[in-house]
Amino acid sequence: LVQSNFGGRLTIAGVPMSDLEPQPPAPPHTGSSIMIVVATDLPLSNRLLNRVAKRATLGLARTGSSGGHGSGDYILAFSTTYRQEGDMLGIRLALSDNEGEIDPVFQATADATEEAILNSLFQAERMVGRDGNAREKLPIDRVKELLD
Repeated sequence: LVQSNFGGRLTIAGVPMSDLEPQPPAPPHTGSSIMIVVATDLPLSNRLLNRVAKRATLGLARTGSSGGHGSGDYILAFSTTYRQEGDMLGIRLALSDNEGEIDPVFQATADATEEAILNSLFQAERMVGRDGNAREKLPIDRVKELLD
Protein backbone atom coordinates (compact mmCIF):
# COMPACT_ATOMS: atom_id res chain seq x y z
CA LEU A 1 0.00 0.00 0.00
CA VAL A 2 1.42 3.40 -0.89
CA GLN A 3 0.49 7.04 -0.60
CA SER A 4 2.64 8.60 -3.26
CA ASN A 5 3.62 12.22 -3.63
CA PHE A 6 7.02 12.05 -5.20
CA GLY A 7 8.79 12.73 -8.43
CA GLY A 8 11.66 11.46 -10.42
CA ARG A 9 12.16 9.99 -13.83
CA LEU A 10 9.18 7.69 -14.17
CA THR A 11 10.24 4.25 -15.32
CA ILE A 12 7.94 1.30 -15.98
CA ALA A 13 9.35 -2.18 -16.65
CA GLY A 14 12.74 -0.57 -17.19
CA VAL A 15 11.41 1.79 -19.88
CA PRO A 16 11.71 5.54 -19.25
CA MET A 17 8.34 7.27 -19.64
CA SER A 18 9.80 10.61 -20.73
CA ASP A 19 7.71 10.51 -23.94
CA LEU A 20 4.36 10.58 -22.13
CA GLU A 21 1.98 13.38 -22.97
CA PRO A 22 3.38 16.59 -21.58
CA GLN A 23 2.24 17.71 -18.15
CA PRO A 24 2.22 21.33 -17.08
CA PRO A 25 5.58 22.42 -15.72
CA ALA A 26 6.12 21.28 -12.17
CA PRO A 27 6.75 23.87 -9.49
CA PRO A 28 10.31 24.12 -8.19
CA HIS A 29 11.21 20.94 -6.33
CA THR A 30 11.25 21.50 -2.59
CA GLY A 31 10.92 17.90 -1.49
CA SER A 32 8.49 15.07 -1.80
CA SER A 33 7.43 12.03 0.10
CA ILE A 34 5.94 8.60 -0.08
CA MET A 35 4.44 6.39 2.59
CA ILE A 36 4.70 2.64 2.07
CA VAL A 37 3.01 0.00 4.21
CA VAL A 38 4.24 -3.60 3.91
CA ALA A 39 2.05 -6.27 5.52
CA THR A 40 2.83 -9.98 5.71
CA ASP A 41 1.34 -12.98 7.42
CA LEU A 42 4.78 -14.48 7.99
CA PRO A 43 5.80 -14.62 11.65
CA LEU A 44 8.81 -12.33 11.30
CA SER A 45 10.82 -10.83 14.14
CA ASN A 46 11.18 -7.07 14.46
CA ARG A 47 14.68 -7.33 13.03
CA LEU A 48 13.51 -9.21 9.95
CA LEU A 49 10.56 -6.84 9.47
CA ASN A 50 13.05 -3.96 9.50
CA ARG A 51 15.04 -5.71 6.78
CA VAL A 52 11.87 -6.31 4.75
CA ALA A 53 10.91 -2.62 5.06
CA LYS A 54 14.26 -1.57 3.63
CA ARG A 55 13.59 -3.68 0.52
CA ALA A 56 10.51 -1.59 -0.30
CA THR A 57 12.93 1.13 -1.44
CA LEU A 58 14.05 -1.19 -4.25
CA GLY A 59 10.53 -1.16 -5.69
CA LEU A 60 10.46 2.61 -5.29
CA ALA A 61 13.75 2.95 -7.17
CA ARG A 62 12.43 0.80 -10.04
CA THR A 63 9.82 3.48 -10.73
CA GLY A 64 12.47 6.18 -11.14
CA SER A 65 12.60 7.76 -7.70
CA SER A 66 16.01 8.49 -6.26
CA GLY A 67 15.07 9.57 -2.72
CA GLY A 68 16.82 12.93 -2.88
CA HIS A 69 17.44 15.58 -0.25
CA GLY A 70 14.20 16.73 1.29
CA SER A 71 12.55 13.41 0.57
CA GLY A 72 10.32 12.21 3.37
CA ASP A 73 10.07 8.49 2.72
CA TYR A 74 8.28 6.49 5.41
CA ILE A 75 8.04 2.71 5.36
CA LEU A 76 6.16 0.62 7.89
CA ALA A 77 6.32 -3.18 7.87
CA PHE A 78 4.28 -5.43 10.12
CA SER A 79 3.11 -9.00 10.46
CA THR A 80 -0.54 -9.92 10.83
CA THR A 81 0.37 -13.22 12.48
CA TYR A 82 -0.93 -13.57 16.00
CA ARG A 83 1.95 -15.00 17.96
CA GLN A 84 2.09 -16.60 21.33
CA GLU A 85 5.18 -18.12 22.82
CA GLY A 86 5.77 -21.38 20.98
CA ASP A 87 3.33 -20.69 18.11
CA MET A 88 4.80 -21.44 14.68
CA LEU A 89 8.14 -22.04 16.28
CA GLY A 90 9.36 -24.12 13.35
CA ILE A 91 8.76 -21.37 10.79
CA ARG A 92 10.28 -18.70 13.01
CA LEU A 93 13.33 -20.83 13.68
CA ALA A 94 13.71 -21.65 9.98
CA LEU A 95 13.75 -17.96 9.09
CA SER A 96 15.99 -16.92 11.96
CA ASP A 97 18.42 -19.83 11.64
CA ASN A 98 18.75 -19.63 7.87
CA GLU A 99 18.01 -16.07 6.88
CA GLY A 100 18.90 -16.85 3.28
CA GLU A 101 15.40 -18.29 3.10
CA ILE A 102 13.96 -14.78 3.37
CA ASP A 103 15.23 -13.70 -0.06
CA PRO A 104 11.87 -14.48 -1.76
CA VAL A 105 10.18 -12.20 0.80
CA PHE A 106 12.59 -9.39 -0.11
CA GLN A 107 11.85 -9.93 -3.82
CA ALA A 108 8.10 -9.98 -3.22
CA THR A 109 8.35 -6.77 -1.19
CA ALA A 110 10.15 -4.93 -3.99
CA ASP A 111 7.71 -6.28 -6.60
CA ALA A 112 4.62 -5.40 -4.54
CA THR A 113 5.92 -1.90 -3.81
CA GLU A 114 6.57 -1.21 -7.50
CA GLU A 115 3.11 -2.53 -8.38
CA ALA A 116 1.41 -0.43 -5.69
CA ILE A 117 3.15 2.73 -6.91
CA LEU A 118 2.16 2.11 -10.52
CA ASN A 119 -1.40 1.33 -9.45
CA SER A 120 -1.55 4.62 -7.55
CA LEU A 121 -0.47 6.47 -10.70
CA PHE A 122 -2.82 4.65 -13.11
CA GLN A 123 -5.85 4.83 -10.83
CA ALA A 124 -5.37 8.37 -9.55
CA GLU A 125 -8.01 11.01 -10.02
CA ARG A 126 -7.19 14.43 -11.40
CA MET A 127 -5.70 16.48 -8.63
CA VAL A 128 -5.42 20.23 -8.33
CA GLY A 129 -2.94 21.37 -5.74
CA ARG A 130 -1.49 24.57 -4.47
CA ASP A 131 -1.53 27.57 -6.81
CA GLY A 132 -3.73 25.66 -9.27
CA ASN A 133 -1.07 23.09 -10.18
CA ALA A 134 -2.89 20.09 -11.66
CA ARG A 135 -1.84 16.54 -12.45
CA GLU A 136 -3.67 13.77 -14.30
CA LYS A 137 -3.50 10.01 -13.88
CA LEU A 138 -1.14 8.15 -16.18
CA PRO A 139 -2.65 7.43 -19.60
CA ILE A 140 -2.72 3.62 -19.69
CA ASP A 141 -3.03 3.33 -23.48
CA ARG A 142 -0.06 5.64 -24.06
CA VAL A 143 2.07 3.72 -21.55
CA LYS A 144 1.19 0.44 -23.31
CA GLU A 145 2.37 1.96 -26.60
CA LEU A 146 5.68 2.98 -25.05
CA LEU A 147 6.17 -0.50 -23.57
CA ASP A 148 5.59 -2.29 -26.91
